[in-house]
Amino acid sequence: MRAEHIGVLLTTNEDDRGSITALTASCKPGWSLPGRFYADPAIYRADLEQVWRKGWLFAGHTCEIPRPGDFFTLSVDTDSVIVIRDEDGAIHGLHNVCRHHGSLICTEAAGRAKRLVCPYHQWSYGLGGELISCRGMHEDLDKAQFSLKQLSLQEVEGLIYISLAKEPLPFEPARELISPLARPQGFTQARVAKAVDYLGVEGSDQTIDSLAVSAGAEDDADRERILVNRSTPSCFLPDIAANCLACLL
Repeated sequence: MRAEHIGVLLTTNEDDRGSITALTASCKPGWSLPGRFYADPAIYRADLEQVWRKGWLFAGHTCEIPRPGDFFTLSVDTDSVIVIRDEDGAIHGLHNVCRHHGSLICTEAAGRAKRLVCPYHQWSYGLGGELISCRGMHEDLDKAQFSLKQLSLQEVEGLIYISLAKEPLPFEPARELISPLARPQGFTQARVAKAVDYLGVEGSDQTIDSLAVSAGAEDDADRERILVNRSTPSCFLPDIAANCLACLL
């Protein structure tokens, strides 16, 4: 982030705005950002509001959820998200929050489910987020009004992007940039070769903090191995019209 662009990171919080203004004034042209930009809570909140909650975030690969019911979860600050494939093969982005009392529904990093069942009062949702059963409630409850909240989701050449914005930026300009670069990589034919946890228990390879994804040739020996960080959504498209091809890394 260049110093002359910090001024766009404004929030509605007066204290945050004053802190950011003071930090911006301390920037020197041609120098890297002061250390506080990497740790100041005001910068963190502004970054979330103006970038992460408005842009398109790289969530994962379609090969992570090849079958109906396959899902993985990820978090963006306090928002927990489920990315899941339904019975018809469509991929959905859902807020991982029960519509009853707000409990987390999926507590595992990844898995497979026939239904999404809240562990608190067992409200049950379909793979597309529709409310199926809600025991203990009035029989005339309109279930259609209590589906899981959907996120905007786009898939391009085996790469899955989500947006937390109520009115997300148009994705087509990004698709035009990404498609010709991603298509030769063969992500749509890829499969997960191994899950590796670099931060967990020694010898454990059962988590999905990082994934070794195989793509390309059918022969495993000829496959290209690609390491994909999945501990956080590490890539974003804050300005879809800009050259944001780094989201492929």
